[in-house]
Amino acid sequence: ERGQEVGRSCVFQPRARMSSRVAAQATVLFKGGMTYMQSASKQIQCPMDGVPEIAFSGRSNVGKSSLINALSKTDAKTGALVSKTPGRTQKINFFAIGNTLRLVDLPGYGFAKAPSNKREHWNKATEEFLMQRNPQVLKMVYVLLDSRRGLLEIDVQWMDMLQHGDVDFKLCFTKTDKVNQTQLDACVNGGIAQLSLISGRTSPHDEDIASRVLTCSSHLPKTLIHLKESIYKDFVSLRELPEESE
Repeated sequence: ERGQEVGRSCVFQPRARMSSRVAAQATVLFKGGMTYMQSASKQIQCPMDGVPEIAFSGRSNVGKSSLINALSKTDAKTGALVSKTPGRTQKINFFAIGNTLRLVDLPGYGFAKAPSNKREHWNKATEEFLMQRNPQVLKMVYVLLDSRRGLLEIDVQWMDMLQHGDVDFKLCFTKTDKVNQTQLDACVNGGIAQLSLISGRTSPHDEDIASRVLTCSSHLPKTLIHLKESIYKDFVSLRELPEESE
């Protein structure tokens, strides 16, 4: 099946081989599932307990909530609200992965079926969260992109904002079960090229840049493995990463 073929190539770009111990730890991290904590409409309402966070941002209806639920095998009754209507995530939603990590579902930017004043409020709240959150708490932001659409101008503007705000972020193309490998490769190459451009790197083949572009589908569990490993690496410090035994 087309989606399964694409799913086997979750990360198209060159990447260092993950330690088997790290891969195992990444699996364990998400094994206990996810628990909804709270929602916030402004920075002052966000948790202040210092628990590390991984945030998911992206255009409305890009699949943020579905992906968060898929990572932890949680359904919409206890996890992130999923809807076919763009703009249903109207607040900053926090979900606990055990007592050690928190996933953050941010309101989508761009088109949403809501009044313009509400969309402006969501965008402002999201921007304030991203720009003002302590980087020791907000470990990484994953900018989710619909692989059927590729990079749009609004995505590039969002990436520029994060880059100029010194916010660490990666790109993740979603819904890979909806495209073929050629389309997916074009998305990944476009993401690498744009990251190279905004970061001032001279070579589009820079492996550090390439490692910041991932692909996955909420409907293909195997494609989530590399994303979980990437999140685990963002979550722990380098000195805590287990070394591969000889």
